[in-house]
Amino acid sequence: MPTIAAEEHIQDANGRTIGWIWQGATSADTLTPQRITNSNDLTISVAGTIGSPVATVTLTMSNHGPATGLFPATNAVSAATISMAAINLGMLIAQTGIWFQPVITGGTGESLDIVIAGK
Repeated sequence: MPTIAAEEHIQDANGRTIGWIWQGATSADTLTPQRITNSNDLTISVAGTIGSPVATVTLTMSNHGPATGLFPATNAVSAATISMAAINLGMLIAQTGIWFQPVITGGTGESLDIVIAGK
């Protein structure tokens, strides 16, 4: 089970990181939590091959650190848990936590790029 760390992906005009990406992730991978503290509004998006049967990406978060247990992040529009089973889909994250970790379940043959971007 490989571990995939988020990479800095997007910078603003001042060189400040405002986006992070976990690349080529599958349900067999562990995606490491990413500390994000310099953005108030965050969105998550998923692109790539979703696999068959369909894989699901959920987002967990914590304000205390990754070792203390993460809880489901919610969608700012619907207040439902962020859970996506389609590619090219994005959601606005309701909370501004400190640690964020996508989790992929189900599916086989997926290869997903998961991006969290802020402003």
